[in-house]
Amino acid sequence: MRLIAYPIAAPAASSAPVHIPYFNPDETTQTHELVIDAVSTMLSLDSDSRDVDMLLTAAMSHIRRRTYSELIDNQGEIFAPYTSRQKEVGVKYDSGKLGISAALFTTAQPLGYVQDRHFGLFGEQRNQGLELSVFGLPMHGLRVLGGLTLLDAEQRRTAGASNDGKDAIGVPGTQLNLGADWDVPQVAGLALNARAVYTSHQYADAANTQQLPSWTRLDLGATYATRVLDRDVTVRARVDNAFERNFWASAGGYPGYGYLVLGAPRTFTVSATVDF
Repeated sequence: MRLIAYPIAAPAASSAPVHIPYFNPDETTQTHELVIDAVSTMLSLDSDSRDVDMLLTAAMSHIRRRTYSELIDNQGEIFAPYTSRQKEVGVKYDSGKLGISAALFTTAQPLGYVQDRHFGLFGEQRNQGLELSVFGLPMHGLRVLGGLTLLDAEQRRTAGASNDGKDAIGVPGTQLNLGADWDVPQVAGLALNARAVYTSHQYADAANTQQLPSWTRLDLGATYATRVLDRDVTVRARVDNAFERNFWASAGGYPGYGYLVLGAPRTFTVSATVDF
């Protein structure tokens, strides 16, 4: 497994990486090394360790202690609220059993970044796109719900116009979600469900040089409704990320100071509700 966390805070100037002697070979598995490059401000971890979260927390704390006061001269400043106006036009059709909708939209919002050690809202992010959705019961016992978003998030008025026209950080161009719920006719009260999620590639930096690949996730589940001691009981079981895909779910932050979000592993959930 290889984890890379892009710049959160730029360390103090240095000509060599900073090595953190944190690992204990008796407590970790196939662990190599944790390196913070004080020049490129990239944190990388090559490890199969069970202590990944603890290691990253220690590293981030190390960076924050050294650098926040050296990077930004207006820490804690609260900016005035801003107004964002959106233009949207759409159409919707509902037959009673199946419905679809479509909408075109465009909006803009301030773009924040650090310039000359001062964080401010210097640029603009323009968002425009198309949203499609479908919902209803296409056939007896089958319910569907899905949506597709095509989004173009463009940076404008960036410092020196260096990133004008490039994609905003952490905004995928395509997102697709499709879910279905099916009542099993042979077993009263039993329903099976599935959901597919697709997210296209996105960028982790304002210059669009660090790209997160697209990813797809499948979730599966079942619901069983019955009566126990004259009470309505519903039992639910679900497995998210059924095929154990490893992926970066998203990127965030602002130009020069971003972060990555790791996709959740295969997760099993069981729950029950009782009506009183």
